[in-house]
Amino acid sequence: MKYPLSKLFRLVRLTACILVLFSSCNKSDSVSSTQGSDHPGIDSLVSMDAPASFNYETFREVALDVTLLAPDNTPIANVPVSFLNKSKEMGGTVLYKSLTDENGKISGTLKIAISRVEVNPIDVPVDTDHDGVNDVYDDFPTDPTRAYLNYYPSAATMGTVAFEDYWPFSGDYDMNDLVVDYRYAVVSNAINKVVEMKAKYGLKAAGASYKNGFGIEFPFAPSLVSSVTGSLVSSNHVVTLGSNGCETGQSKAVIIPFDDAAAAMNTTGLFNTYTGGQYFTRDTISMNIGFTRALTQTELGTAPFNPFIIINGVRGREAHLAGYTYQQSGYKIF
Repeated sequence: MKYPLSKLFRLVRLTACILVLFSSCNKSDSVSSTQGSDHPGIDSLVSMDAPASFNYETFREVALDVTLLAPDNTPIANVPVSFLNKSKEMGGTVLYKSLTDENGKISGTLKIAISRVEVNPIDVPVDTDHDGVNDVYDDFPTDPTRAYLNYYPSAATMGTVAFEDYWPFSGDYDMNDLVVDYRYAVVSNAINKVVEMKAKYGLKAAGASYKNGFGIEFPFAPSLVSSVTGSLVSSNHVVTLGSNGCETGQSKAVIIPFDDAAAAMNTTGLFNTYTGGQYFTRDTISMNIGFTRALTQTELGTAPFNPFIIINGVRGREAHLAGYTYQQSGYKIF
């Protein structure tokens, strides 16, 4: 590469500004597979091999081949030339300095550290409970058995189901005999298996003279439930709960938030149904469901699951949402 003297001699020194942006890393040929990880909930760490062509160096070598020529194209010998990382006015430092030889040439190699200018530093991950999920993503950063918390329908809203206890007979289609709001909070571990579920049910209205109860059937067996807390079961003996809090005599897990809506609201008769009638602020029933082992998302199923009402205290009479099946101990009305 040759440069006319008229251009080069405008500078006292020749400045070579070389900016290389690259993030440095420690060399490691591969990350070995680890079976039986110490991280709870993680069975193994997958082996990852870096490509053979990956360059781990934190320095780069730049070859120099510069020739200084006078306007008549004759070589300029014995001229000092300096190479800087940026201009001297901007505070550049000298990377390489030499004299041109008799042919006006400078040859050599610059070893330049990779610049981190304008490159964001890599965050150092913090995983307090060592479950494999960084604290910034972990809803339970100090609990190795829990990592994520998901809501249905959302953390700020509730879904609503409404039932008619006289359906499908004609003459009464108001669908207000029992109206219940619901929200589910699903707690899962680092590998997204469910370890706990929290449920909230809000009694929104009861427009029936019947003493109607409310239950939910889940798609998994009751043997997978370790405990259910929060049921408001009256002394009417409508349902029987087992030691784990599920209703007995069912092939699938069934929980009973309440067996008598009026008793759950500590009142009698209709409420929140018509103008001038009884009105109560929505009462919320909080329930906790624990499991004997972590469940997959498929095993858990999808909310709102299978909610139903127990009609007028008769356990053999149920009303379900359209398309859902009745319980083992009841029969389907809707």
